[in-house]
Amino acid sequence: MTLSEWPVITNKRATDMLYPDTVHWEGHISLTCGTPCISQPCLNNGSCQDNIRTYTCTCSSGYEGRDCAFGEPPLAPTSPNLLQPTRTTQRWAAGAKNECHPLRTDGCQHFCHPGQESYMCSCAKGYKLDQDHKSCIPHDFHRTSKDPLMIEVKSVHVHMRYEEETGDNDISLLELVLPIQCPDVGLPICMPERDFMERILMPGTGGLLVGWTFNGSELGNTPMQMPVTHMDSKECGRDFNVTVTTRTYCERGAAAGVVQWAEGSIVTRKHKGTWFLTGILCSAPTEQYGHAFLLTKVSRYSLWFRQIMK
Repeated sequence: MTLSEWPVITNKRATDMLYPDTVHWEGHISLTCGTPCISQPCLNNGSCQDNIRTYTCTCSSGYEGRDCAFGEPPLAPTSPNLLQPTRTTQRWAAGAKNECHPLRTDGCQHFCHPGQESYMCSCAKGYKLDQDHKSCIPHDFHRTSKDPLMIEVKSVHVHMRYEEETGDNDISLLELVLPIQCPDVGLPICMPERDFMERILMPGTGGLLVGWTFNGSELGNTPMQMPVTHMDSKECGRDFNVTVTTRTYCERGAAAGVVQWAEGSIVTRKHKGTWFLTGILCSAPTEQYGHAFLLTKVSRYSLWFRQIMK
């Protein structure tokens, strides 16, 4: 597949620095002793088999998942004496086959949508559903040449509510003249859906800050990367002395030393083999903030992306 002409997401300040000429691309539950099955981990009348430091559930007909938690919910009990849920029935609501849950062993690789009878899967742009209707496979987006790629910028779309003074909505899209194809060693970074990003990606996955750093006053030539972790919004607001809005969030870097990152650098997260964009650096950290980074939360701009990229 050839990627669309809309692969570049950045912020206004970074756009001013890189534009107008060209864009340059180089480019389980585990127990340590005893009998795991004694805790009755298998739900909905599933049978449990002890293994070394773990267990295996064999689920009753109609149920599935590691703990047999997922399946068609049983009919509501009619006897008043049966109204209290037991260990095997307490997950009625969470066990329905039409619901999405991150712990499903048979879940979607990318995005999950509840349906009337069963959940449905979809994939990020640039991927398509495999024959199992759950896995996502990439289109043919590779190019054979490893030479640096120069592609002209056709137009710049700055968010209509960008405020230069406050930095609010500091995000823009670059429309390229030609599509981008990744080199053989590269993979595209995909846009996550909002619920997927905020409920699955952010809480459960470490991030990777990728971008350019400054060498003195000059922008470096080689992209850099650093592991980061999501910060609590209260901690973020306290560190930066700002109000953290629904459109911003913070990450904390793991590396030591003083490195000045360029605004417009990005944070990505890997989920089941696919990389997703979660944030754009909107405020370059100073020594005062250490390795805390304030970023624009890209999931809050999904509608704007779709409107511009139609």
